[in-house]
Amino acid sequence: MKVLSKIHAKEMGIVVSYDPQFRMPVRPKISKHIRLINYGDDGLIFDGAPEKQLLRGSAVENFLYDLISLADGTRTIQEIAETLNIYPYQFIYNALALLYSRGLLQEGTSSHYLEETPYYKFIERHIDVTRVNVHPIEAIERLHAYSVFIHGEPDDVEYLSNGLRQYDICIVDHLTPFTEDNKLFAIAICESINNLEEIKPFAWKCYEYNIPWILITFSHNKIYIGPYFERNETLCFECYLKQINSIDEIPIGTNTEMTDTLLRRIGLDYAGIEVVHLLSRIASSHLIHNLKKVNLETFEYAPINVSRILFCEQCDPIKGMKPTINLVSQYEGYVAFPSRHLINPKDHQNHYKQGNIALTKPSLVYPSCPHINLPHGDSLPELNYNPRDFSDLQLLTKLMLLTAGLKKNIGNNDPRVYRWAPTGGNLGSVGVYFVNKGIKELQKGIYFYETSTHTLAQLNDSLEEQFLQKITIDSRLSGLNLLGYLIFSGSYDRVYKKYKEFAYKIVHLDAGVAYAQSQVVAQLLGLELQLCESWNNEEIEHLLRLDHLNEPVTLIATLHKRGERND
Repeated sequence: MKVLSKIHAKEMGIVVSYDPQFRMPVRPKISKHIRLINYGDDGLIFDGAPEKQLLRGSAVENFLYDLISLADGTRTIQEIAETLNIYPYQFIYNALALLYSRGLLQEGTSSHYLEETPYYKFIERHIDVTRVNVHPIEAIERLHAYSVFIHGEPDDVEYLSNGLRQYDICIVDHLTPFTEDNKLFAIAICESINNLEEIKPFAWKCYEYNIPWILITFSHNKIYIGPYFERNETLCFECYLKQINSIDEIPIGTNTEMTDTLLRRIGLDYAGIEVVHLLSRIASSHLIHNLKKVNLETFEYAPINVSRILFCEQCDPIKGMKPTINLVSQYEGYVAFPSRHLINPKDHQNHYKQGNIALTKPSLVYPSCPHINLPHGDSLPELNYNPRDFSDLQLLTKLMLLTAGLKKNIGNNDPRVYRWAPTGGNLGSVGVYFVNKGIKELQKGIYFYETSTHTLAQLNDSLEEQFLQKITIDSRLSGLNLLGYLIFSGSYDRVYKKYKEFAYKIVHLDAGVAYAQSQVVAQLLGLELQLCESWNNEEIEHLLRLDHLNEPVTLIATLHKRGERND
């Protein structure tokens, strides 16, 4: 069952006002193709957009209907406010900001010449899927700005051409260099996965002319749509050919031709819709980093990741090295942000989903362990004071607070969490363990800094010297005057809920930011941190009982008093 989340208009008014990623319509318009359904005495359902929206509150009955009637694309927000002058301007702005954030507003336009096109209604109701276009006319004009060339068997070319012409797309019969005044998009239709080598001359021509294109490949009852190729932006066709053996479960050389004419046409229709979505940017496309495998009998589909090949002879600027399929480069390619012209502004709005906002509040705790209350506020040293006037525990507390702590305690009703160090999505992924060796106010042992309560959870009240020798295999850090080790971990499982595969990179970036901040703080406190270049993951995970998949160790540093480190 889907849990309903609640967003207040006032909160979205603040967000839309200050976040430059939002483009509030100048002349807001609610689509006439969205149905309004009364829900109880104080509710109104908006139906027809990608997601149903329910607005509730006393303002629904007394205010919202008047606002909707005025938001017809002909008035500015100021003009709407002047008409509804019994309400404060900010109240009206907040309501419009809420409607905009829920995908119910678009920019009004005086152009109506395309409103009778058969797909106008669909585009208008789905304008919020990517937010690339501010109104349907822009999406249609973006689509019509391209001419399309199709390479393949004559029957396939004719069938797909006729399908695209229904969207008033111009089909051309030859390739010309891509320019802003002559935008050309190309499609290659391949009969079988065994015939991909025959596409090489076409692919090279597109590369030479800077023409973006996609590949369509038939294989028995399946069709592979993609990947998308664009010079200096994505992998090239040579990169793709080197990965083809891992893409299809049927060995190269096996007969994979599609003999069913109906399935073939269904596949071309499916691919045509993908092309329309890609060119108009009306919907998200899987084709930027993936190709899409579709079973045409069941319509089950799965994205398959493909990426650039290191040292590719064609698209890598570094020449003379052997092309390599590298797991790290595959991951980096998969999570890399595309150029601005391929980014969806809507993706940024995920920050403000209630589920993602809720992820900023949890933090790791050890409820069954003894806890040590740490000094607060005025008892902690200021960074410009003499650190010798404070105990080692006060210095450590200040260091951990500014590395991973909160500026103030948070309650259930607080809309935002304020941290001393920035983290991806404000999720606070950095966990800080401290292995104490030299802080006299603490027993030797292992502690975890709990950010939500500003306490140290005591995980272990003893510390064997042989363990210290196993923590790091960095011979440079064998000095005897250690205060202890700081072990950073990342809350991958929580960050993954928001960022998916990109989470692995975020937890390591967060650790780097936290370490950079801790270095500055340590220096001002008369302390010194030194990064361990290598450590024994298995020993640390065993001692701290870490699940290396959900909470990986991201870095380890030694902590010393300045000038007291043995090299």
